[in-house]
Amino acid sequence: MKKVAIYMRTSAHSNAENAVKNQTIRVKGYCESKGYEVTESASLIGDRKMGFEQLKRLLRSAKESDIDTIVMASTNRVAGTIDEMQKVVKLFRESGMTIEAVDGSHEAVFDSKWLIADYLAHAAAQAEKDAMEEDQELVFGYDLTGEGLVVNEAEAEVVKYIFARRLELATNPPMELVQEIVDEYARHGEAISVEEAKTKIPESKISKLIEDEVAEKWPNEYEAMLQKQAHNRALYERKMMRNHGESSVAESDHEPIVSREMWDKLQARIAEAQDDDGQGITIHTLQ
Repeated sequence: MKKVAIYMRTSAHSNAENAVKNQTIRVKGYCESKGYEVTESASLIGDRKMGFEQLKRLLRSAKESDIDTIVMASTNRVAGTIDEMQKVVKLFRESGMTIEAVDGSHEAVFDSKWLIADYLAHAAAQAEKDAMEEDQELVFGYDLTGEGLVVNEAEAEVVKYIFARRLELATNPPMELVQEIVDEYARHGEAISVEEAKTKIPESKISKLIEDEVAEKWPNEYEAMLQKQAHNRALYERKMMRNHGESSVAESDHEPIVSREMWDKLQARIAEAQDDDGQGITIHTLQ
């Protein structure tokens, strides 16, 4: 199996950390499809000047480990001008190393110096395309790969638990929450049965209970969920700014984590329930 090193870089911006993660997923997916073994990696949030220095360090380290190939998403990760690309080409040729880019841009760069200018003329457009691909909603329960969204088994387990637990609590909520409703009615001089009180528990209370359970049972997946939610909030804000107040939600036909029956039951239960403040856990899963 061929051993390779991988390199990821993005400029500093509000979504830079997720951009690097998505690049990593894309590059690793490519290596896996080629049967490569990734033994070294380097990633950077910063400009190309910083990246060039880091790339030189990665080349030295890789060469010492008998690695002769650096894989990256695109050669525009390391160069954006003719001068920069010529330095990169010189660096790789002197070290005896080669670049392999997921988008195939290395073929134009290394086959002929006359193709460098032609490639770089499209570098800005390619970089913008890469940014658009990276600027996607992250869905808890799925990983974003070069092939699109695929089920993340560890996160999917949590999603299934949340749906099953939510449906369970719809008919059998904790008695302390039921008692809170009964007591609240009593304070206003009204009587309410336990069964009726069960239907009046706010969604936010149930969601918070499940959220606490998830945080305790699956701390790593819970942290991933929070990160994806934060990413999506920032993504939504950027889209709103770009679209001048217009937004759209893309439909997807990716593999569902929960059955359509369970999905419909939960949506019906949520629609019927009270949800005064709208707080609590929010789970998005593709159907």
